[in-house]
Amino acid sequence: MIKRLRKEDTDDYPDGYLRRVKKRKSLAKRSLLVGRGFFTLPAELRNAIYEIALPQRKTIFFSSHRSFHVPPLLHVCHQIRRETREMYYYGNSFLIETIDCKPGPCISWKRHYRALGFRKIKTDVGVLAVAEPDWDSLMDWCKAVHHGDAVGPHRRHRNLREGKVIVTAMKITRSFRGRPGTWQKCEGLLKGLRKAVASYDERWLH
Repeated sequence: MIKRLRKEDTDDYPDGYLRRVKKRKSLAKRSLLVGRGFFTLPAELRNAIYEIALPQRKTIFFSSHRSFHVPPLLHVCHQIRRETREMYYYGNSFLIETIDCKPGPCISWKRHYRALGFRKIKTDVGVLAVAEPDWDSLMDWCKAVHHGDAVGPHRRHRNLREGKVIVTAMKITRSFRGRPGTWQKCEGLLKGLRKAVASYDERWLH
């Protein structure tokens, strides 16, 4: 038990010691609250509380300019994290917006949920083109999808003309995914797509 210090008793203690005492008292209170109180509740009641505390059936948006943040509840302790992560990740959908086909956020997201032990999470990938089409970035993205290291879009967003090209490239890529040694063949078909697209939109040649 942590002894309660009276104000007049604290004059002889250094500031560092008092800070450590306050920290231990805070940790002790949190331990009593979580350890003896919350986890004595039935699992059904804990789940009902989690459903109130966590976003449910929502679209979680993030991009290279807006980072993905795990809800604070999942950081409280290991047990709460185990009990809530499936509810959060499977109970919502996630929208990633890429800029100029740069695959960074799509690679980071797949690494994130793989590290949690999830095989697949409902993810929607939006294409937000704000500058010129970037074929080299699109190829990097397709290669990452082919190797299983990134997620990619299944449909076009924001009625972008470039989005149709990107989704078509992803369809070609997915037809080879999971087949070792097929990237070169896939890349050859994608080069053919580039030539066809360049016939009406020369920006993809740059």
